[in-house]
Amino acid sequence: MSSNLSSVIRQALGQESLLEKAHARIEENRDRYAPPTDSFALIAKRWSQVLGCAVDAVDVATGMAELKAVRLVFNPNDLDSRVDQYGYLLIRDELLKAQGDCYEI
Repeated sequence: MSSNLSSVIRQALGQESLLEKAHARIEENRDRYAPPTDSFALIAKRWSQVLGCAVDAVDVATGMAELKAVRLVFNPNDLDSRVDQYGYLLIRDELLKAQGDCYEI
């Protein structure tokens, strides 16, 4: 197996474990707080008031994922930010599916 191929496999396996960690964190937070469809909708209402423009739950998930992307620029090895970013993107997909705006991959 070439060095490049084994590196790609290791990276893919690492990302799979990040996805598993993100799923686990989402489920833990769902139990602690509320389903993302409920909590992100409430966050969107509050952000709309603060920002003075319409924000929806998908915007919140997207914004939080972007916040984590910026943190990763400064600390690309921060596992917590990577897991959180994956989690916010998974939640974004969940919210889009709930709206009927997302396709299955």
